[in-house]
Amino acid sequence: MDVVTLPTPLHVQADICVIADDLLRMVDGKSKQGTIYCVFTENVVLQQPFQLFYYTKLKSVTQLNNDFIKNHGSPMWFDYSHPRMARKEGDYIKFNFFQGPNGRNDGIIYTWTDFHGGEHAQSPTHSELQVMRGPRREDMNLYMTITTESTRVMLLSEKSFGSYLLMKNKQKIKKNHVDCMIIQNCSVAMTMFKKCGHAVCETCWARLLIEKENSHVPEIKCPSCQSFDVGRDQIIRLKLRQGPCPIDMCTPDSNTTYGAVLVPCGCRIHCKQLADACTKYRNNPDDLVRKLKSCPYDACKKMVEEVIPLKQG
Repeated sequence: MDVVTLPTPLHVQADICVIADDLLRMVDGKSKQGTIYCVFTENVVLQQPFQLFYYTKLKSVTQLNNDFIKNHGSPMWFDYSHPRMARKEGDYIKFNFFQGPNGRNDGIIYTWTDFHGGEHAQSPTHSELQVMRGPRREDMNLYMTITTESTRVMLLSEKSFGSYLLMKNKQKIKKNHVDCMIIQNCSVAMTMFKKCGHAVCETCWARLLIEKENSHVPEIKCPSCQSFDVGRDQIIRLKLRQGPCPIDMCTPDSNTTYGAVLVPCGCRIHCKQLADACTKYRNNPDDLVRKLKSCPYDACKKMVEEVIPLKQG
């Protein structure tokens, strides 16, 4: 699943992520249905329901913000019937989606099943069938929001969830996490400087932009190595997908390697083998790009144009 964290104003505390896959297209296959598992990778209290919303096919959902979702989203549960809002590591919610009897014009039918309690799991809670009415225009896609940081959940298909359960029984899967190099405990780093490979969190990046405007300086300087990055074409938003490394199923920690980031998709691959390859092909980076070809994550598969080693500190 391709998960995007929406830009959040400094005064807003709650994060919102969007599964950037069209749900109407997901249920257009032979089975006319699809499944998404939302697995919580740490304890978290949900502040709002997950939501569904329609948005034009002509634009990317990465351009949206929290206000749009607030005004156009439809909640997937209500006060009288909802999953537990206080989630524990290992809890998950299963969402089943079905195509309406008259196809895309009928919108989508869905249910959720709440599995909670981890090793001491209690009986799951089931919702009734619910309907998201069809779009008023043909050029609309249907998306789903997750009201927490993308690093706190894994969004998995039916096949990927089966692989997750197998891996879980063998070893503990480490969280795909990048520290902000300005204030390490402030938030998860989501913006990386392409020239140097250092990354900062959204709050610190917003502060750098404000400082640039106030000081009328044409360039933003990396606070760690003092290299200059001019304009937004010299940064990349990170996608921190959860689960084992898609290259060789390794689960390294940050004491071993920080991995690398793929351009233009922004997927961070926490893999020692890839980090070593960056060093090996340092003088011939195009050879590594040709060898890798495309992003190894099934949810992405975008062609790779550049591989940048991620640096911390």
